[in-house]
Amino acid sequence: MWGSDMLKLFQQAGLPRRTPPPFDPRCETHVAESPGGPRPQITSPLRGVVYSLRAKRFGQEIITLRATTGAGVREVYWFVGRTFVGKAPSGGSLAWRADAPGSFMVRAVDDQGQADSRLIELAVVP
Repeated sequence: MWGSDMLKLFQQAGLPRRTPPPFDPRCETHVAESPGGPRPQITSPLRGVVYSLRAKRFGQEIITLRATTGAGVREVYWFVGRTFVGKAPSGGSLAWRADAPGSFMVRAVDDQGQADSRLIELAVVP
């Protein structure tokens, strides 16, 4: 079974793949990972990077939210702090605009209940 990033590449190349079969809970590799399959992995924003936003364009610049997911995931729900900011299809992305500079906890939760999170830093520059 292919992850969301590989499924997207196949689709772009004109080689779509069928929807994967449901997981069998008796499968050893499935049980070894987690009950809902592999958890999402946030690929954007990057870990350990301070995002510099221009003062003149603050509120207009976007931060792209993207995560790779397991094969059976259809949607990813995005949160910044405790606020729900939107959902994206598996392998897709979501644009987010910050209201203020600072540190933010970004969290991706897939429709299987698995999650990933990371702390990001936004700074305003002239």
